Amino acid sequence: MRFQKLTPGTLVLSFVLLFASAEFFLLLRHKSPYVSDTYFYKHQVYIYSGKDFNQAHDAVISQLDFTKLDEIEKNFYFDRKAYTRSLSFISKRPLYPWMVLILNSILQNEYLSLLLPVFVSYFLVILTFYHLCRLDMPWFYASMAIASFISFYPYLDLSTYFLTDTIGTAFWLGLLLSIYRYFETDKKTWLLIYASLLAISLLNREQNVLFLVVMGIMWLLLRFQNKSFKKRFKSIHKILLVTTVVIGVFVIVSLVLGTRTLYDTIVYTQNQYGLLNNVYPLEKTLLFQLDRIIKSHIHLAKDLASRHWWAVFLLFGAGYATVLLLQRKMSLIDIMMFSSGLASYAAIFLYPILSYRYFFPVVASIIYFFIKMLIKFSGKEAQFVPESNEEYI
Repeated sequence: MRFQKLTPGTLVLSFVLLFASAEFFLLLRHKSPYVSDTYFYKHQVYIYSGKDFNQAHDAVISQLDFTKLDEIEKNFYFDRKAYTRSLSFISKRPLYPWMVLILNSILQNEYLSLLLPVFVSYFLVILTFYHLCRLDMPWFYASMAIASFISFYPYLDLSTYFLTDTIGTAFWLGLLLSIYRYFETDKKTWLLIYASLLAISLLNREQNVLFLVVMGIMWLLLRFQNKSFKKRFKSIHKILLVTTVVIGVFVIVSLVLGTRTLYDTIVYTQNQYGLLNNVYPLEKTLLFQLDRIIKSHIHLAKDLASRHWWAVFLLFGAGYATVLLLQRKMSLIDIMMFSSGLASYAAIFLYPILSYRYFFPVVASIIYFFIKMLIKFSGKEAQFVPESNEEYI
């Protein structure tokens, strides 16, 4: 990025970023950003700072408001075995605790140290989404896209908890942008940036293994969408290889270290987050997962029925993406956003819990195609704007 003279696009983008930041801190004043996972992340911070398990556990327990704990929380906080089991699902994500530890060593303020990585990620998600939209939209429509994104209340609400999901979304969109830059420049530097971001992101949340799905869908679409993309096959093969290697190394290291698997997570959920300690046969766990997939989609349908604008965005955004797909008229960024949304949505079939914090990339893709539809029907279809003519701040 580079500084240029002020333009209408720069001014609008700055306003949206300031407005989004103000909303973030205003909401934060009226809620607690701490949830159960936050305390387990804090436990890891204490471990990394030199405390032993008992000292870290005692420090966490001393911060709890016992009157606000439900039965599940009481179980995994005060039953040492349950606490250790719950902690094991967090300890495989060391990036956020390490960031908090480093920041706290400088700021000497635990609250700010927990807050800054989340807020910076919240800010970067909006900024990166804007730049992804600007790859194939005029600034006015790109601004509409990010304004629509921050008006999706679960994004604001869930980003004000001290969790890793917004950080993961920032990595996800950053990976998309680095892929695009590599396609356009064919510079190995962007491939290295992509590989580094992917490797680091897996230390934040394992959800980014879905980038293997993103790249697989992109490969299919680049192959069958438009013959003009054939020149990009060499690039997509390199990115697909790098993605496979990075994720393969991550999986192997995870297996060697004995960290919790996806199957362990599903069984843990099946046992009501450790409240129960049952051993289930595989078929019963699969039936549980199928039941949760169905219930998650029913819950989504109810949300769409009660939030009409969500339904409008989904109907027209997904519909226009389908039209572009069938007409084979997708641009490179269209293909990337379509692949990103589809891969992110696939998470519901792996871990079937409908929490919108897992699906921010889906929301970004739906909004992107909805705005593209508006451009189409306004008669002002966007052409790719060379980087030298874009507004950057």
